[in-house]
Amino acid sequence: MRLIGIINEHAGNYSRREVEQYQELLKDSSHDGEIFTVSCLDDTEYIIKNNPANIYCIGGGDGTISRTMTLLNKHSDCRTVAPLSLGTMNNLAQYYDLHDGALDLIRRRLRLKPSSQQFFEQLCNNDFNARPIRPLKINDDIGFNVGTGIVHDLLYNFNKSKEFYPLRVLRTIKESLQDPGHRDMIHLGERVSDEYTGFYAAVYPNASIGLKSMQVKMLGGNTSKVDLSATRLSRLQLLLNAPRTLFTLLPNTDYVHTDYIEIKHSVQYQVDGDTYEADTLYVERSEPYTILTK
Repeated sequence: MRLIGIINEHAGNYSRREVEQYQELLKDSSHDGEIFTVSCLDDTEYIIKNNPANIYCIGGGDGTISRTMTLLNKHSDCRTVAPLSLGTMNNLAQYYDLHDGALDLIRRRLRLKPSSQQFFEQLCNNDFNARPIRPLKINDDIGFNVGTGIVHDLLYNFNKSKEFYPLRVLRTIKESLQDPGHRDMIHLGERVSDEYTGFYAAVYPNASIGLKSMQVKMLGGNTSKVDLSATRLSRLQLLLNAPRTLFTLLPNTDYVHTDYIEIKHSVQYQVDGDTYEADTLYVERSEPYTILTK
């Protein structure tokens, strides 16, 4: 079996020492393959085009994984990936118990084996499970969550600001609600609505029957164990809840199941931590992939 590793050297928890350990583990295994480090998408594209494989191990966070899978979708027939949790955001890896958060930080500090290295050892020993997943297809890109309007603002502006945590949330929400450009005409399957101040769709296997959009009066949020939530809170409730509920599942949810979500005008949106702009936005399910896990 041929295994190619693609490691983002700009990932939040990248370590040259850890990459060298991956290389040694692969060399001592029964697998053919190689571990590459990349610094840009051009590097990733070149490796995928010139190194066919049965499995691609992707070292980085959610953004690295989704961008690499986008390139696999364009340049490879392989649809089997193994996430190595080296990023800042590792929600996908954490869902599959491939990331231990703070515990992995401690392990790396003490030069102990983090979850990513433990998992790679299992891969090299053919000790893994294969699980199906259908990510989102966002225009022509692959992703695991996408947000517009106030969801985009909370993710984008919130991360840019250095104010005290509650003030960041309150200021971001206030500015977003005051922006008249955030009321999108959204097509949800056969339904059309202009009541949305943004939508958020995410895919994780425990709640992946269909795409879910939400009428956003605030970001209900998602954890690695919860797909998403939507709220219809008043502005007063929103302000009272904001300091402590940015990534907490809230009550009063409203799920909308649909085959696709479409915005037929220019829009700014977030995908797995990165911001994009497009003339239109179309979100649907991608073709099936296989995620390798413990």
